[in-house]
Amino acid sequence: MSLGEYLGAGSGTTKLLLKLNGNANDDGGNSNNGTANGVTWGLSHGRFGQGASFVAGSSSNIALPSALDTPLKNGSYTFGGWFDGQGADFVALARGIVIDGGNHYGSQWFIGSSSVIFSRKIGTATNYSVSLSVTVPSSGYFCFIGTFDKSNGNVVVYINGGIKGSGTIGGYGSDVAYHASYDEGWRLGALMRNLSNTFYTHRQDMVFIDNTIWTEKQVRNFYTWSLGRGVFAPS
Repeated sequence: MSLGEYLGAGSGTTKLLLKLNGNANDDGGNSNNGTANGVTWGLSHGRFGQGASFVAGSSSNIALPSALDTPLKNGSYTFGGWFDGQGADFVALARGIVIDGGNHYGSQWFIGSSSVIFSRKIGTATNYSVSLSVTVPSSGYFCFIGTFDKSNGNVVVYINGGIKGSGTIGGYGSDVAYHASYDEGWRLGALMRNLSNTFYTHRQDMVFIDNTIWTEKQVRNFYTWSLGRGVFAPS
């Protein structure tokens, strides 16, 4: 069984699985296909065969369907995959990060060299974000997994199979709010907002969204399976 088959077999919880083998089709069993814009594909861009390269100057991003609002907008979930920031900070996943009339909207996962920022804004004057001190590899692919628990606001970040940071975000009981005038939908590899959209040079491979909160054991099993060193499913 391949890694894709292993994740795709759980389509009841795996809401999105992008192998990124030359396209942005969903291999998770839910038909949540993405639309690639300005993305470069190829063996030299991936961690497991082909992968996707995003380039700031070419407005690279992958647009994802609004069906992923469940769980990204209104539930608990796990987001992750393999990423290579190529020595720079980048936004892995975002939707409609704006401030208007003093109120904050949208959500994002920002991965920096020394921190990971998770923002989940609910349309109030309070900017709900949590910044976790996390050291991210400066070169080459690494496994990033982040979990959000909507029942208590807990956020946990894993790098290469181990916990590297955790914290609590406020406003967790409310759903993410989007501003109708500025919402451009969920995007991989870009920060979509009202004044000027920002695109980031980096690479991605084997990206997934799961509507359960993975445990440390599940994360570790995914990491070892990814590298071909284990035969464990995320359970």
